[in-house]
Amino acid sequence: MMAYRLTPIKLDHESWKRSKIVKKTVWVLAHDCTDARCKAKDALELEFRPPLGPYAPIVLQTSPWQLTDVTSCEADASAPLPPPDQVVSEDGTHWPVHP
Repeated sequence: MMAYRLTPIKLDHESWKRSKIVKKTVWVLAHDCTDARCKAKDALELEFRPPLGPYAPIVLQTSPWQLTDVTSCEADASAPLPPPDQVVSEDGTHWPVHP
């Protein structure tokens, strides 16, 4: 496994409403970019809340961490290795990756 750096590149995308953080680069230990994006999504996605009302439409959005046009993902050999079960942001905050 390697450290992968995910960097926001399209900050005005509406999917950021689904993330616990915005405008911060994060690092995660993963097998590849797909795995890194899944781990970031699991750790940083806000809980789904169904719309209010019996006839309100349910709109499922993709996490910004999974969208290649919203975040970049690159292997980062120069980064210190984050814990295997955590996503670490540039300010040092850690979020657990949920299984």
